[in-house]
Amino acid sequence: MTTFPDTFRAIVVPDLRRMCRFSGYGVANGISDYSETYYRILHHAIKHGALLLPDPSFKKLEDWIATTLLKSTVKFEAIIWEREAAATRREMDDLHEAALEPA
Repeated sequence: MTTFPDTFRAIVVPDLRRMCRFSGYGVANGISDYSETYYRILHHAIKHGALLLPDPSFKKLEDWIATTLLKSTVKFEAIIWEREAAATRREMDDLHEAALEPA
């Protein structure tokens, strides 16, 4: 017999994982706030019955959402910082070349 927690895990958790992964991009870029994004994802879980999970499972779900969103945000921040650093290096190279060109 399939239980509600098993069904929730099979159906809703993949959606939550996807939401955390994609939302990390918005948080990393300053498009959205971490707290607002966390509560939007948690609201999606609650809308699909998360409050019916046993209390320890719900607490684990809250922690999992917070952790997954944070990991995604940090991952995107690293990508953004590397791209910004590469752009800065290119700009510095261009300025250096321009300075070396005869007037």
